[in-house]
Amino acid sequence: MTKKNVLSTGLLAVGIYAVLAFANINLGLECSFWTETGSFKWCESAALVLIPLILLVPFSLLTYKLREEVFQAWLHFAYVWIPLSIIVTLPLSLGGGGGGFGMNLIHPEAIMMFFAGIFTLVSLIIIAWKYVVTRKG
Repeated sequence: MTKKNVLSTGLLAVGIYAVLAFANINLGLECSFWTETGSFKWCESAALVLIPLILLVPFSLLTYKLREEVFQAWLHFAYVWIPLSIIVTLPLSLGGGGGGFGMNLIHPEAIMMFFAGIFTLVSLIIIAWKYVVTRKG
């Protein structure tokens, strides 16, 4: 994937997130439907899925003018981390009462913020390390 494609993907996620937030807050759009177990708010789950993709924007901007090796090193990490964070968080947001799989005490927003924090920290370390290594060589 090219730098431009990664940045475009992140910007698309920002746009979709903004539309969901606008529709939910300003238009009063009900983004939920009823199931046998209660109300399912699909926009909240969609927003949780978009958060890792939104994180692509600052890091693709940060690596945009750097060498391709720096971008590729960070991108390999993002390829693994972003799907992992979605796979862990999505089942928690789909469950009723705060979590799925019997994890009622774990809030998906807290887990996603934890994953976003780790992604940010590790991304900065990878970018700095690869930048230093490529400058020496």
